[in-house]
Amino acid sequence: MRRRSRSAQAMTANPILRAIASHREAIQADEASYDDDGCALSKELADRTGAAESAAFQALAIEPCRSHADVQAKVHYLLTGSVGVPTPLIECFGFDEYGGDAVIYRFVASLLLPDRE
Repeated sequence: MRRRSRSAQAMTANPILRAIASHREAIQADEASYDDDGCALSKELADRTGAAESAAFQALAIEPCRSHADVQAKVHYLLTGSVGVPTPLIECFGFDEYGGDAVIYRFVASLLLPDRE
């Protein structure tokens, strides 16, 4: 039985890192549904993978941060793009298929850290 690396263990234990990884996987699956010329291999497949990528983005956006490291990881990911995405992912908030204004408000709220007394 192989032991997972500490970084792999941390990623699966940390909901923010897990959501980032899930979104990256969804982007890769969505991009695989198109040929090199950007044409969908099938409309149904492209619709399905596009919807899954949007859902993964929204799940990441609203996942509550639990630490400063979570906030940093989430904001860094959204500002720097992802696999095959040359533009900042933060621009997705401007599109209705990514949840629009409702997701923006929940995203900002997700950055507020819980009070620790």
